[in-house]
Amino acid sequence: MHRRYRLLLVGCALLGCLSAGMLASNCRSTTPTTAGAQLPAVQPADFGFVAAYGVGARNQIDTFKGTFTKDIISQTKANPTIELSLTSDELASLYRDLRTMRILGYPSNLDTTTGMTASSPTSYLLRIRAGGIEKSISWGYGDFAGTPEAQALQDWFEKLREMIEAKPEYQRMPPLEGGYM
Repeated sequence: MHRRYRLLLVGCALLGCLSAGMLASNCRSTTPTTAGAQLPAVQPADFGFVAAYGVGARNQIDTFKGTFTKDIISQTKANPTIELSLTSDELASLYRDLRTMRILGYPSNLDTTTGMTASSPTSYLLRIRAGGIEKSISWGYGDFAGTPEAQALQDWFEKLREMIEAKPEYQRMPPLEGGYM
């Protein structure tokens, strides 16, 4: 058990949990779950999440705080953080998707590297709370040829990214200053 914990902490650090502003303890599930665990049928009032994505998981939305941080890929400037909230309809849609995916049954560290080549250092972190249950998941991708669970999470993050980028607040943020090799 101690070995698994140490490996999980190393994995979280490598995926950028600390640089994304999330404590290493948030990179593991705080509530034991089973493969058959399910989110409540009705979205609880305490539903929210912190989701980070991109190279080093540097783009981050925190629905608890109502903020979004954008990775502008700058050598000289800090990544800007703005106030940004999702609508109740957007949150409900994302909740339904998480419930359909049976997110509580996902492992805390989703290994999608088997049989894949590392062509992109993209990382994903997700910490959700619903009905007093907390679940954290972290993973990285090379190619997106992973498991069905990984594909469902990639699709969920793509939907979330599109929601964020459609917001006027996001569109007023500074543009990217550089790029990753």
